[in-house]
Amino acid sequence: MYKLVLAAATPRSLRSLVDIVNELALDTIICWRLKSIRLYGTGRPFGISVDDFEASTRANDNGVLVGDDQFQSFLRSGMQVIDGELEGCADATGVQSVVRLSCEDATQWELFTDSEVIYKASLRMGFRR
Repeated sequence: MYKLVLAAATPRSLRSLVDIVNELALDTIICWRLKSIRLYGTGRPFGISVDDFEASTRANDNGVLVGDDQFQSFLRSGMQVIDGELEGCADATGVQSVVRLSCEDATQWELFTDSEVIYKASLRMGFRR
């Protein structure tokens, strides 16, 4: 398993989740598992209030499972993930993990994957071992 880190040297160098997901070209992802998420922004992520959404991602150890289409719509909403863990899965049940992203205080992303393709793309983005 590859583990890489992308830390912001300055607030301007911070990469958003939408940038990371788009640049990694995660075309094998069917669904996303979202755990312990804290958001910045306004709106109704996945059709519920921000407070209810955040609480649902902490309600159990498995978090919330959403389809990739729903996740892509969420990314386009402009909301930012401040803290939490996102796991992209290649099956509809959320068992076959392809990539796991963890965000801490909106200043650092950790990426975990077994995929050589995702590993190489993350290095090109500035992630480091």
